[in-house]
Amino acid sequence: MRRYTIAVNNQPFEIEVKELTTNQFRVVVDDRAFEVALVAEEDVPEAVIRPEILPLPAPAARPAPAPAAPLPLPQSASAGPAQVKAPMPGVIIAVDVAAGQRVHRGQQLLVLEAMKMKNPIRATHDTVVAQVLAQPGQSVNFDDLLLVFEE
Repeated sequence: MRRYTIAVNNQPFEIEVKELTTNQFRVVVDDRAFEVALVAEEDVPEAVIRPEILPLPAPAARPAPAPAAPLPLPQSASAGPAQVKAPMPGVIIAVDVAAGQRVHRGQQLLVLEAMKMKNPIRATHDTVVAQVLAQPGQSVNFDDLLLVFEE
């Protein structure tokens, strides 16, 4: 695997490229992997097919990104039980809790995939799950109700 630093719209990206076949590659861009293929050579200028790319020195280590903030749960006594609603449209990949289960602050409740990114939804406090309304494979829209907690 070879490492490069490239610029897209003047923004630097660290990439790793591994040749799988003569025209297929695995490219890792800032820890996201893509499988890419070159188009037919007759459609691509020679400079694109055989670019003169020289690897740059390995970049300095970057600090790990901060974990995503957990989805806030409303906690109003007059508003009824706390709920988890979809923070964005996507597909439910996994549901990690069941009705009646006690969950703890920071515990993963479910995973929502949106735009090829897996987004873990975590509990913000200790509570008990009252209802699970989401199922793996289910498409959801913004603000769809996913989970309800006991008061």
